[in-house]
Amino acid sequence: MRRTSCNPRINFNGTDTTFDISSLTLNARSPRRSFQPEDHTVSSPALSIASSQTDRSIEPMSVSDISDRELGDDAEDFCRDQPHHHDADACSTTSVGTQWLWSVKSAVSQSSSTIDSLTQPKNIDDDGDGSDTDSDQLSVPSVKTDSMKHVKIVKHDPPTGRYCCTCKQVMHFLPFVAIMLGMLMLMEDDVNLTFCKDGLNFDLNQLEADLKKNVFGQHIAITAVLHHIKVLLSSAEKNITVLSFNGWTGIGKNYVSSFIGARIREANTNKIIIPLEFAHARDSESHQDQMMKRLIGGVAKCQVNLFIIDEVDKATSGTIEGLRRGLQNLTTSRLERTKVIVLLLSNSGGSAINRYLLDQLSLGGDRESLNHEDVLKCMLQVNAAQVEQDWYAPLYEDGIIDVIIPFLPLEKSHVSQCTDHYIRETRPMLGLSDRSDIIERVLEQMSFFPHGMEIFSSTGCRGVSFKVDLTVD
Repeated sequence: MRRTSCNPRINFNGTDTTFDISSLTLNARSPRRSFQPEDHTVSSPALSIASSQTDRSIEPMSVSDISDRELGDDAEDFCRDQPHHHDADACSTTSVGTQWLWSVKSAVSQSSSTIDSLTQPKNIDDDGDGSDTDSDQLSVPSVKTDSMKHVKIVKHDPPTGRYCCTCKQVMHFLPFVAIMLGMLMLMEDDVNLTFCKDGLNFDLNQLEADLKKNVFGQHIAITAVLHHIKVLLSSAEKNITVLSFNGWTGIGKNYVSSFIGARIREANTNKIIIPLEFAHARDSESHQDQMMKRLIGGVAKCQVNLFIIDEVDKATSGTIEGLRRGLQNLTTSRLERTKVIVLLLSNSGGSAINRYLLDQLSLGGDRESLNHEDVLKCMLQVNAAQVEQDWYAPLYEDGIIDVIIPFLPLEKSHVSQCTDHYIRETRPMLGLSDRSDIIERVLEQMSFFPHGMEIFSSTGCRGVSFKVDLTVD
């Protein structure tokens, strides 16, 4: 069985270097380490290293530079070259050379301060003669030896300046961290509370200016929308309002909705088009759960949330039931620091609204004199007389819908206003005479009803922009 050998040798780049270990001499013959010797001597009890070079310095050595395999190989050379040791046991792993080398490895790995002391040595007056001579040798980590065969390595203390945290110390900081996080969360809630409940992220004044400037022939709708949104934003208890926009096609329901969304800063807007997302009647049961999830899951904390649900009159029974349950959940829930506006757009009740306005005009009434209550009463009466009620009536009776807002059909004068407004926005260089000519040509392309009277536009202002572009270009 091969006896494991020791290795006390470190090789330097350069010429031969001599190690003196208590009259034991080892000649380093091959450079293996990245050390460059200086003109100084390293000593420890029963140990010294002498270098003959005076113009080089020792470079830092990492622990990885010295492998166990190299220790074993060089130890054989050490033992073979020692004339003073005839006992084979002197070349065991406990020999002084190996132990000294391990102490050097430990010193190198522990801190850069030890490396600095090797790379920048200072002479120490060890002989007490007061002189700075070559006999005064550089101090290195000490090695205590019991004998030449058995060496005990002194364990070095961790280098100063390095802080080590124990689990117990970390645990002391956890309550402090938890308190700080809680305070930050409370501060965020207080900021959000002021931000949302004061309605600071909704510009109501600008919304009013936009509607009055851009929406024509809808005095009832404009007044009702501004009133209910103002009540919602100013109320500390009310957190949701559900508005049903009812009326003929192309008369401004989506147009008004777009202005509401535009005046919510950092708006959380959810638009649902029923025929696109809930199209098939065979999936009516699954539509119920889907609609509930869209409503409840679409509400963001501390914001004015806007839901625009278009073409509700084309919804399946399951979709309407999901709409009912979802709105009930939002209405009964405590939506702190959160406001929700739900706009339900449909053509439902449009025929009743048109008939009522036509009757009032036939009797000599004035369109602008119509009030919200009278139009709504007419709508509900007509709906009650039907065999099957429209979807909005039960929701309104149950208090889920706050208000039904009728949109009146547009007359020729309103279509002319829409056309003139679009020309001004897109072609400001055109004069009055040019605009008037374009308006007349656009009206000729529009269809009006009832037959023989041609009072109301069949499509409202929808398609005006396309017809203007086609006429001018």
